[in-house]
Amino acid sequence: MKRDEDISLQRGAKLLLEGATLAMDHCPQCKMPIYILRDKTLYCATCDVKLVREKEPEQGNDPSSKDSNTEKKVKVAQSPIQEKIDSLAEQLKHETDPERMVELAETIKRLEKIRDS
Repeated sequence: MKRDEDISLQRGAKLLLEGATLAMDHCPQCKMPIYILRDKTLYCATCDVKLVREKEPEQGNDPSSKDSNTEKKVKVAQSPIQEKIDSLAEQLKHETDPERMVELAETIKRLEKIRDS
């Protein structure tokens, strides 16, 4: 765990040296600060992913729209591997066959290892 924190700090320091700035937002996944790269891309050094801003609802006649103090939401742009892990995890929730449950869990574990390498 300590090694992951060191890598994250090293990434963040390198980004700052390269001209990135810290955003006011935080990563929805790990809750750490988000960096704004020189090309205006949002990036989480801890999760090592690029992020995208969700569009806010248009202000207008919609009574369900929030006031102008609405927080800007940031969403992680998921990798295909993470999408597959999420899909398999959803299947695992509803699976009742023990052998299939083990198979799904092992596949998820392997994908997580690939994702984190």
